[in-house]
Amino acid sequence: VFYLSLIQCPRLPLPYAGDCRRGHCIYNRSFKQKFPMAQLSDYTYCLKFKVRDYEVDSQGIVNNANYLHYLEHTRHMCCEDNGLSFRAMSENGLVPVVRKIEIEYLHSLGLADKFVSCVNLHRHGARFIFEQHIYRLPDMLPVVKADVTIVCMANGRLTRGDELAEAFKSIIS
Repeated sequence: VFYLSLIQCPRLPLPYAGDCRRGHCIYNRSFKQKFPMAQLSDYTYCLKFKVRDYEVDSQGIVNNANYLHYLEHTRHMCCEDNGLSFRAMSENGLVPVVRKIEIEYLHSLGLADKFVSCVNLHRHGARFIFEQHIYRLPDMLPVVKADVTIVCMANGRLTRGDELAEAFKSIIS
């Protein structure tokens, strides 16, 4: 895991520590090789955001918990835009719940940064994995990489996920 705030670009003043967008730092060149430029067409669903003032801390960067909000909102909008209402699912006794979140913070977002949050959904047995990435716009710099594991509860019991697979069939890749 790379933590951008720990790396100081020698050519930039302190408020921009580690945020070298010019590519002259060895760190940025190797980072770009490890994380090649993403294409939005590689994802099932993408949603654009802009960082709001109350989402940043005293250092001017987005607090880590806000990335979880961005990821959750993207999952919900992906489902909703594909005709899957969480309200309707819960009224039918079908409740998708988060079992595990693995998240890597690759770079920081700052105030007024624009970014896109992207989703792909895969099924592994009874688990559904939302593979999610956040990229800063317009340079598509990788900010967050996360795998969110969802399981299905039906009428209060853990299931094999067949009901959820049927509901998610249009977006499972």
